[in-house]
Amino acid sequence: MITYKKMEDIEEISQMATDLFIAAYQETLERDHMEYMLDMFFNKNNVIKNITDGYNYEYIIRDNVICGYIAYIFHEDYLYLSKLYLKPEYKGQNIASDVIEYLTQFNLPIRLNVNRYNYHAKHVYEKNGFKPIKELVTDIGSGFVMDDFIMEKEVNKTI
Repeated sequence: MITYKKMEDIEEISQMATDLFIAAYQETLERDHMEYMLDMFFNKNNVIKNITDGYNYEYIIRDNVICGYIAYIFHEDYLYLSKLYLKPEYKGQNIASDVIEYLTQFNLPIRLNVNRYNYHAKHVYEKNGFKPIKELVTDIGSGFVMDDFIMEKEVNKTI
């Protein structure tokens, strides 16, 4: 059974985000690219801005142990899943599938960006009904880009 708890400690969110981002991308991104993205997206000020802008940060808890976190925001016609990070020892246990199922309760299509070269994550999302809807290369400054697929999962709305 997985439960979710709102994350409120900015310092803890930032540290967990940093640790799990490194674990997820250490084999995909060059070190300087990763450090630039960490500073740009996962510092405390960015987390505060995200929360102020309406992002929800929640722990993913299994058997009373925090195994990762998610961050998402509601848009008018879809839910944007900004982050779904699991500790390495919890990958491969269908937790991502459970998280996606949890997010379907909001009866909105779910969109996300996934790094084009993060084959494992792309496969997990496809297995859970996501389809690529667009390719996106975003210049994030200092000569770095994010090379992503935007993926979407349609959700059967209940009346």
